Amino acid sequence: MKTIFGNRLSGLLALGALAVSANAQLNDEDRILETMKESQGQVINTLGRLYGAAPGELIHFDVTTQRTQEWSFFRMTSRAGQSWQGMNISIDIAGSHNLLSGSGNFGSSLMLGADAWNQDGTFQWNQGGADLLLMDSLATNQRKGGKPDEHTGTEWVGDLSFTWVIHTMDGVPTGEESLRLDYRFRLPRKFNWWQRTEMNTVTGETFGTSSAGSWDLDTGTGEFSAEIVPEPVSLIAITVGLAGLAGRRRARSSRR
Repeated sequence: MKTIFGNRLSGLLALGALAVSANAQLNDEDRILETMKESQGQVINTLGRLYGAAPGELIHFDVTTQRTQEWSFFRMTSRAGQSWQGMNISIDIAGSHNLLSGSGNFGSSLMLGADAWNQDGTFQWNQGGADLLLMDSLATNQRKGGKPDEHTGTEWVGDLSFTWVIHTMDGVPTGEESLRLDYRFRLPRKFNWWQRTEMNTVTGETFGTSSAGSWDLDTGTGEFSAEIVPEPVSLIAITVGLAGLAGRRRARSSRR
């Protein structure tokens, strides 16, 4: 994966002149959340690559997590009885994360109508310097198309992250890439978050993915919803949203 990204990773910090200190900013709770977010992001992205968009059709998930001093375990399961593109859908994503080494893996099983497939991935957090998450995954067994791979590198600027998504099919780069933006807002003992993939064109059509949810640190439970839309998620809209968040943060700071 490092070979696939090459100089892409150095370009992450250059986006919008948002470079910050090379010191790690994220604690274990931040990293657990960001690992879950990127795992579901790769799975939802692949669903869009295989089947295209379904505007207005949200897929709702429940999240459970457990943690020891060394490990965290997570599971994200779509709620029963949902349909997508007129077919029954079921998605189950589970993973483990070694908090000491920063490495881990996830596996997922998906069923849409009569089609069933798996998507498995591995990831590694940078253990020194800036926060950086590298993740690979591969979808197998599906009847439609080849074997889509997802390769991502994520760098953080405060609570905002930028992810380059590089797509391959049957191990061969498609030459197409996507930009994913994430934001997490930490409340006392709880996170709210969203994730937007700006665009994909690997299926011959342009689409974007959008996920948003919450995670409670005391109970270890959470929820989120994901959608695949036919138009790329507007970077202008995202910029406006980030400006609003920044404004609210400045307002809170001024009241302290």
